[in-house]
Amino acid sequence: MSKPELTIPKVLQALAAELDQPVSVAQLCDLMKTRWSVNYAVSSVRSSLRWESITLGWVRINRLQYLPLRLVLDGLRFRCWPRPQDIAEGRLPIAHLRPFAGLRRQPLPIIYDEQGAILAVKEPKKKATGFASHAAVDMRRWFQRHHFAAGDSILVEIRYQKRPELYFTYESASAFQASRVDEQDRALLQAIVKQVDAGTKPCEEVILPIFASAPWRTGYPGRPWQYLVLSDPRLHLIEDSLLQASDPYFDIGRLLLQGTSSDDVVFHPALMEQAQRVQLPAKQSVIDEITALQQEIQRSRTQDQQAGLWNGDLSRESRVADEEEGHFWDTMDEMMGVTIHMSDEMTRAVLRMQEVLPPEVLQQLSEATPEEAEVILSRHLNYLLAKAPDLFPRIDVSPTSPSNNSWITKRSVDSDSEPLDELDASAWSDDDDWDYDDEFGDEEWDDDDDEDAAFTQSVNLINQYSDYLLEMGKKHSTALAQTRLLKPYAQFLASFYQRSLHEGDYATLDEFLFYYYPNHHDGSERHIRDMCGALKQFYAFLRERGVIKDDRFAQAIWKRRDQAARLMALRQKLERDYPDQPDLLAMLFKPYMS
Repeated sequence: MSKPELTIPKVLQALAAELDQPVSVAQLCDLMKTRWSVNYAVSSVRSSLRWESITLGWVRINRLQYLPLRLVLDGLRFRCWPRPQDIAEGRLPIAHLRPFAGLRRQPLPIIYDEQGAILAVKEPKKKATGFASHAAVDMRRWFQRHHFAAGDSILVEIRYQKRPELYFTYESASAFQASRVDEQDRALLQAIVKQVDAGTKPCEEVILPIFASAPWRTGYPGRPWQYLVLSDPRLHLIEDSLLQASDPYFDIGRLLLQGTSSDDVVFHPALMEQAQRVQLPAKQSVIDEITALQQEIQRSRTQDQQAGLWNGDLSRESRVADEEEGHFWDTMDEMMGVTIHMSDEMTRAVLRMQEVLPPEVLQQLSEATPEEAEVILSRHLNYLLAKAPDLFPRIDVSPTSPSNNSWITKRSVDSDSEPLDELDASAWSDDDDWDYDDEFGDEEWDDDDDEDAAFTQSVNLINQYSDYLLEMGKKHSTALAQTRLLKPYAQFLASFYQRSLHEGDYATLDEFLFYYYPNHHDGSERHIRDMCGALKQFYAFLRERGVIKDDRFAQAIWKRRDQAARLMALRQKLERDYPDQPDLLAMLFKPYMS
């Protein structure tokens, strides 16, 4: 009788059952050659592992190494939060156990309760609609025995023999030790975001490698990873198995999710409200960070008030201007909405689509909600492009002049490096990254004359400071860099208070650094600290020259430079990671927005 043929999958499965340490593909090839005298190409073995590593018993833990799956799973502990409908139906869909069990082409797991009794796993059944329901663990008696309610947990421990065995234990909602797992949940979520990056990956290729090297792999289980993903706007969980990063420009993940229902998937966006009712660490950690920073800022303000540096009253002129501008754009949005609603172009487009779309598609559209209609149309864009190209207007990609970019309100300050021979008013007003039209549009201001006079006076003072730096032996580039850092505060004072730099004070400088600048500009933490240092040096110069009597307010604000830098970093984090949660932004700037 001939020996069974050795294939790469069979050999990889055999090695996965024996090895107890991470190995590279090259090391695996060497072991195959030594053990079975087979000489497989490294590229062939790598290809098998690339597409079937989990099925073959391996987990890719980094760019070069693989670890046997049994070593990752043995002793691993995780948590399940059954949905209210799961509790009502007395079943736990296998999706709750992924990726630790229930993956494609893997046998259903053996599951035990606390007494060692086996909990039956039922195969998917055909529903009346024709769709197959999920495989699920029969939990009716177990739920009844523990009086299981929404918020309670199933703690799962995996013991790996020849195949993984899962052991269920009960934990009530009141027994959940949130503070014990906050840090590991933050680490898990951040690792997921990093792994997914800008692509789409199966959950097992993301979650298993993270758990493989996690110090808490066998410890007290944190929150279910699915709920962490649901709570984070940076991520999508598609069909319970695919992880995708959100795209602010074309979010295909959200589009795919719109076409599913809670009957099709377990972890549907409809669970978002339930997920948010449970205090998840992603948002809570940011709230804690904001609260700690605001408390520190308030302590500094109080100490400086007690030192007689200001009267304790925040100035809010830039905030008032922002509110007025926001009201203007809200009004414009409403007007545009009416215009779009009544547009003849829109009517013609609808009629044109009715002409070219197949009857069955038109029937679907007539019965669909607006959200469903969007998904249906997205599936037929190529068809419409071929049959009715007139529906798609040509895009004018001709270059626009800088003067047409007046809609830009945030500009990067770190890239501001074009040379200026002199710091005169005309050179500043022509500077592309500090254009009056860019900052304030074409609106006419009642205090234009006062603003111009204040601004001109600030420029004169800064020119004197530049000459002083050069006299002190500073390089021209150093003097230019230092004086440029004074520019934003000079414009702020002139625009909102019709004041020159020599009339700056604690309240306006606080408003500038802790409200206006982070709301209207982007800059690194280092840039913010450098700006505070430049202002401190400038006001020391004004005091030495007798222009002002006291520069203690600038020294006090300089001591708070780390606070200003952290606030800028937090604002950028909120804009990047939580764009749909304005409550966090309002919390960050609460002293000025309340």
